[in-house]
Amino acid sequence: MRKKHNVQDIIRIGEEIIRKNGYHNTGINDILRASSIPKGSFYNYFNSKELFGRRLLEHEGAEISELMQTILEDESKQPLERLQAFYDKLIKRYDKEECRYGSLVANLSSELGGEIDLLAGVANLQFEQWMLHLANCIRAGQREGQITEAYTAEELAHYLHTNFFGALTRGKVLRNTRPLKLTLKMAFDFIAQRKEVGYSAWKI
Repeated sequence: MRKKHNVQDIIRIGEEIIRKNGYHNTGINDILRASSIPKGSFYNYFNSKELFGRRLLEHEGAEISELMQTILEDESKQPLERLQAFYDKLIKRYDKEECRYGSLVANLSSELGGEIDLLAGVANLQFEQWMLHLANCIRAGQREGQITEAYTAEELAHYLHTNFFGALTRGKVLRNTRPLKLTLKMAFDFIAQRKEVGYSAWKI
């Protein structure tokens, strides 16, 4: 009886390998060996490596968007608390692997941003979708007087997550999440309208 291959398993395995090794350092044969599927089965799902990379980026994008919706739309908490809870969740995720591998969207944005237009565009689309969730939460915080209105919610969303992505790169070099925590501590000190709110809870 022939084994039926689950496309989601292939995506999960491929995401793990490319996040660790990079896009250019990963060949289709690496994916085939790790997922134990024949080449023909792979190409039944994906016409090319680029289209496979697109699916991986979309997968991580959807996963983070779902996490954002769960945490950032929780109206039982104040907006700044929601933002902190979201980034706490990410830090715990990266802590488990000593910050070695980072985010696929961040990694491929850096590796392929000026090189493969298709994947650069898909990575950017995931980032912009995340910004919508962040901006909505920030806007709620501005309405409640928690978050500065010196900049728009969209500008602050980009400020927060662009700095987080940069710190993630540094964290990969140091093999720890200290740069992420320091960046978030400083960023939350900057965006908080009322400093006594005290959203500098990350231990450095």
